[in-house]
Amino acid sequence: MLVSETPEGEAVAAHLTLYGKKSTVSWSSARDPAFSLRGSIALLYYNKFLDLQSRNFEYTNVMAGNVPRFANFIIAFSPKLVPYYSVTLENKRYSILKALYKIAT
Repeated sequence: MLVSETPEGEAVAAHLTLYGKKSTVSWSSARDPAFSLRGSIALLYYNKFLDLQSRNFEYTNVMAGNVPRFANFIIAFSPKLVPYYSVTLENKRYSILKALYKIAT
């Protein structure tokens, strides 16, 4: 469990993570409502990602948290996550040539 604390040592946010062979699944996050606008959860996730990177984890899934059956199912496969969408910036001429290539093939 990772915990974000104030300089005085007061816990303001906490996060549980399940660990698999190559990936992790975010289980649950909680925060003190008094600190909701001060970035305690963002700090927590930032430190979590630094920790996972230092321990050579390849993937993390933050979408299955709080649903034990989903989390256990997902972590059993050590999945490679695929983004929902991607954004690319292309030259107009390249876009036209790419569209023509798709039509031709």
